Amino acid sequence: MTRFRARTVEAMACAGLVLCLSACSTLDEGQIDYYRSRADGTLLPKYARAEDPELILKSESVSVHLLQAFIKDFSEATDRFLNKVTFGRVKVRGEIAIIAKVFEIGTGQTADFTLAATKSGGRLIYYSGDVRPGGHFLNFSALPIYGPISYGGRPLMIQLTVLELDNAESAQIKSLLKTLAGIGAAAYPPASPVLAVLDRVGEQLLKGDTDDTEFRYSFVLHPTNALGDPRYAALAVGNYALVKEEPDRCGGFCNTPWSTLKLDPHEGRLVTADGSAPLFKDKTYLVVQVNKGFDPVQLDVAQAFSEFEGALLAQSAAATLDPGPIINEFRLAVERSVTFSRASRLLSRAASTRTAAPPEARELARDAIKLLQTELNKPADAPRVLSDEQIEALVRRLRLFPEAKGTIQDLSREQVKTKSESELLELLNL
Repeated sequence: MTRFRARTVEAMACAGLVLCLSACSTLDEGQIDYYRSRADGTLLPKYARAEDPELILKSESVSVHLLQAFIKDFSEATDRFLNKVTFGRVKVRGEIAIIAKVFEIGTGQTADFTLAATKSGGRLIYYSGDVRPGGHFLNFSALPIYGPISYGGRPLMIQLTVLELDNAESAQIKSLLKTLAGIGAAAYPPASPVLAVLDRVGEQLLKGDTDDTEFRYSFVLHPTNALGDPRYAALAVGNYALVKEEPDRCGGFCNTPWSTLKLDPHEGRLVTADGSAPLFKDKTYLVVQVNKGFDPVQLDVAQAFSEFEGALLAQSAAATLDPGPIINEFRLAVERSVTFSRASRLLSRAASTRTAAPPEARELARDAIKLLQTELNKPADAPRVLSDEQIEALVRRLRLFPEAKGTIQDLSREQVKTKSESELLELLNL
């Protein structure tokens, strides 16, 4: 009887401990820093100046993708305890969710660094119920977080959070999380009502207080309107590697050995710079890609329609319905995006075919020049389709055209307007 009571007390203690472990949460954000890589994989400090071709200017398309994620370890107290008391029969697995929020500051959204805002202010873009400790690349590649959409010229904030969930044990919850992550990983314009719905549904599914925060970082990429010191993180094309250090394991401050690392541009993963190891697996890290050049028309049009619909509803509520100006504004927004996208595509194709098919590249560049000159030569009182920022972005594309003559670096907007097509094509070496 005494042995039976001892075993009963032991079982009850174990059960109580399991309940306690499953009801507790841990905060393990770590110490995170990031470097930006260039096309060859070289890693640069976050405040290093970007080259002019890498910069993203107002009206150019911008997109943000989560390329890769490597989870070194995570807090999963319940499974670890059961793994020990069952001598390995219960496997340790993590239920990992990634939440992302990207927005231009000054467009109605604000940064909120509270733990509650982590779940309610972001969008669930990935979920897996089977992540193993000891080093695990998550099963995704290049998940869209933001865009492609025309850049509005304001500072771009990126917030990323990795959670280990403790309230997703039921099959129904797992199914909902996977479905929600699939929808969240699609591309939506910032004004889309779908985003608000996703945020609310995600908040309900993730509102428990037992989830473990494994990674949380926010950073801002600024428009390029300052050239001198102090330096700042500019919005530039590149792969951004965010590495998490564990302060408890390195006595407070951890110094990531960035000089020994590079980013494999073909795999989007960190490797050792000297080639001594094929993959870097010592730390948890995420790789975010910021890019330009993807066609923004689809989201630009969707964004314009969301704003058009909102303006109509506001007028209707105020009983002052006058759809004419709103319709004209919507029409102009669509035409502007389509025209700019067409000119950008013409120049991109001309640049990519100039070596293999010079005659084709010449015709493509000629069409882009015609389009640009048509806008520049409109009378002062005539409405223009392209904005001043879009015109300047296209002139900049001409200045950066590959293998063009050196004098094209000084090409001005007025020169594009007044020079003949043949003169401009000669500057492009076409």
